[in-house]
Amino acid sequence: MGGVKTRSRIAALLMVACVASGGLISGIGADPAPAGAAGNPAFSAFDIPNSPYAPGSAIVGITFDDGPSAAITPGILDTLARYGVHATFFVVGSFVNARPDLVQRAIALGNTVQLHTMNHPSLTKLNPAQIAGEVDPEIDILTRLTGRRPTCLRPPYGDWNATVVNQMSARGIETVMWNVNPGDTESGATAGSITARALAGARPGAIIALHDTGDKRATLAALPAILDGVRARGLTPVAMCGAASISVPIRDAAVRADGRSGYSLDVNGALHPFGGAPAVSGEALLPGLARRVVLRGDGVSGYTLDGWGGVHEFGGAPAVTISAYWPGWDIARGISLRPDGRSGWVLDGWGGVHAFGGAPAVTGSAYWSGWDIGRSITATANGAGGYVLDGWGGVHPFGVAAPIRNAPYWPGQDVARQLFLGFDSHSGWVLDGSGGLSRFGLAPPVRFANHWAGDAARGGGIGPDGLSGTVVAADGSTAPFAAGPPERALAIRGDGSSGYTVNAAGRLRSFGGAPAATGGPSWPGWDIARDVVLRPDGTSGYVLDGLGGVQPFSGAPGVSGTAHFTSDLARGLVLRADGASGYVLDAWGGVHAFGGAPAEAVTGYWPGWDITRGIALRPDGVSGYVLDGFGGLHPFGGAPAVQVGAYWSGWDIARGVALRADGVSGWVLDAWGATHPFGGAPALVNPAGHVGRPVVTDIVGVAGTDHAAVVDVYGNVTGL
Repeated sequence: MGGVKTRSRIAALLMVACVASGGLISGIGADPAPAGAAGNPAFSAFDIPNSPYAPGSAIVGITFDDGPSAAITPGILDTLARYGVHATFFVVGSFVNARPDLVQRAIALGNTVQLHTMNHPSLTKLNPAQIAGEVDPEIDILTRLTGRRPTCLRPPYGDWNATVVNQMSARGIETVMWNVNPGDTESGATAGSITARALAGARPGAIIALHDTGDKRATLAALPAILDGVRARGLTPVAMCGAASISVPIRDAAVRADGRSGYSLDVNGALHPFGGAPAVSGEALLPGLARRVVLRGDGVSGYTLDGWGGVHEFGGAPAVTISAYWPGWDIARGISLRPDGRSGWVLDGWGGVHAFGGAPAVTGSAYWSGWDIGRSITATANGAGGYVLDGWGGVHPFGVAAPIRNAPYWPGQDVARQLFLGFDSHSGWVLDGSGGLSRFGLAPPVRFANHWAGDAARGGGIGPDGLSGTVVAADGSTAPFAAGPPERALAIRGDGSSGYTVNAAGRLRSFGGAPAATGGPSWPGWDIARDVVLRPDGTSGYVLDGLGGVQPFSGAPGVSGTAHFTSDLARGLVLRADGASGYVLDAWGGVHAFGGAPAEAVTGYWPGWDITRGIALRPDGVSGYVLDGFGGLHPFGGAPAVQVGAYWSGWDIARGVALRADGVSGWVLDAWGATHPFGGAPALVNPAGHVGRPVVTDIVGVAGTDHAAVVDVYGNVTGL
């Protein structure tokens, strides 16, 4: 806990100043520390350590306590994003465990997430050991979940004393209060009263304390007026308490077979799991010297490489005898395992390739005597050879590996960091320091969820499909990537756990035990597939293309009377109970019958404007709803009007709609993966989350249940 600073503040004077200036303070516990004592909390945004706001700046801190809440937090996040505002969320650890996706989404949108204890007790009633039990687990949870260590705590109920503040200070945590209490926890609070009290205290340095618990709908309703009012006063609403980066830099990462989980390696040799990977045992202590990590096939054991060439086992991997060791000389740069999981090669910075564990010696590899430019080494799938990556992007084969075509090359720029081999052992991607992935051989371009400024990308890996994986940055944050066409749509079979996804090129992928699809369409390199639906048998169905074609697969009969568009206008497909008739939705809101379904007169139509995003059919087979990109639901065929659960005027973010069996309730999906109930449908819990990035593409209800599933552009199917 090095680097902790303890400062003195005159809390009593701050209280007097806030009250005199119209600020509203409440909830202060008994036994405050005397003026000038070591333990005093921050009441102003300017008092927070490392605040980016100079005293007197025209800023107001916006904070929310007690969440995350499935009922309120998504709406708070939506509103903040619409206004381009960041806030600070003081979260309860037990609620974080229930909805980690909401924390990840808050972070991804630029907000800060800080401590509010695990279970919301009054800390002034606890001894130091009990305080530790409430705070330390939450520090660990938020650090693991966000990749950043929290820096602030707001004590529940505002109860603080010198013991509380000094216990936090010893952990490098600042205790943060507020000076504007809008009263949204008080009985009878309304959106109007909350807004009025918030704006009455809004002045430079003010900290407004709001709440995002499950019953704070008035707070959600008040938030737009609060943000508008703050800005109308010439003030800027801001977040506070920027989370601290993980203190020990990450040096490398290894990805497990799923392509999404794994371990990041810090410079001291510690392994940090991400993506749900289990903890590992037996890491070597390598202060400042850890360089690379590789995993064996079991995904929980492997080896770390130190800068002197030492290879250290962990997780039960067998010890190996190394053939290269340079004590006191930091020159080892890469390590790769052969398929046996106990032999391979170590790369030095000059390009030397050194066998260990019985791997064959290598001759004829690239070598740059005296020039530290070797960066990564990767074995081929058969273990008979591999490739060395230099810092300029050159890819050099050794053993029986085939030469590489069209490798990226940045002469004079040491930017290449790691080599990923793809689906054919001589195609793949080169990772550069900013997170870019440049393809070579026959590898397709990738869609990447994040890039980092400067030289920050450290390592990662790909899954068994050879097309998708994860990259890790120096601060421990992760970002998935996928190559080839994005996944566009999802269909669920009757068992509720298996089905099919279709990508933009028409390729169908089965999951959850569904049989492989046959006879489906394929448009390689052409982004034209738009939707997929299943017939009642659960194994055959149709793919919709952007021109309105309804393409059968796995033995589905052809259909007649389909719409035909001369440009890419089709957006959605629904089948009636007979499995051979239904409707195609166009981008302007038109609903086109095929296969003998009765014609429809739509209630939403926007000629020339590509705005529709989904269509849902009610059980009667003749009525339903069209979803627009703003979240609006438009009935057709006699369906009753419904009150939408979310609406983002002017913001094209809605991606799909799913109806429940009653035909009048369901969920709207936004591109971040949040589901918004309407018509009395229950809230859905997304256990995986999508890290707040707009990558989620489709939602499908699970027949006969109050559950649904979503798919993202990477092909991840998540049950809700």
